[in-house]
Amino acid sequence: MENQGLIEFGIRLKNIRLAQGLSQEQLGMIAELDRTYISGIERGV
Repeated sequence: MENQGLIEFGIRLKNIRLAQGLSQEQLGMIAELDRTYISGIERGV
């Protein structure tokens, strides 16, 4: 499924973010993206 790749990407992103000790809000500030957008990516949406 096409969505499976997005879900896998989101899981990998979340694992890297957590390993760096970053919240979604902190990552969003670094990447200049809204926290809700980061959340959507991590959920594969």
